[in-house]
Amino acid sequence: MTAKGGQPYSPFRFRVSIKTGGKTVATGRFGRVNGLIAKAEPSRKSHGTAATKRIIKITGINKSTDVTLKRGVIGNIAALDQWLNEVRGGGKKRWDVIVTAQSEDGLTPIRRWTLKRARIIKHTVGPLNAKSNDVAIETIVISCESIELS
Repeated sequence: MTAKGGQPYSPFRFRVSIKTGGKTVATGRFGRVNGLIAKAEPSRKSHGTAATKRIIKITGINKSTDVTLKRGVIGNIAALDQWLNEVRGGGKKRWDVIVTAQSEDGLTPIRRWTLKRARIIKHTVGPLNAKSNDVAIETIVISCESIELS
């Protein structure tokens, strides 16, 4: 998976860090990320008397969609297993996931999204390779409470 310049995983332009308790427990790289959408839906409120009544829009509920990470590798699969088992067991602890879009050389960050208070809702593993410590990931779907842009 080494490209020009000897950078491993350079085809995977999205670097992902998974954190819990302020500590990074797993990092990886992915080729595709879908659903990085954060939106604030306005609420409507009536304002004024009957003669001058009008509707004004005020900031309402902040929403974020489920985020799908596709085609990647991750170094610590045990952390993903722990995370999935906590969610299945009804655990209340939420993890943070930082997704960083990298430049083509794989060295320069372009944009960063932080998925706050996230939980893994789907994990599909690709073919296993006995010659490596990394595990290929087909799909990870993450549900989060908010997405912060930086």
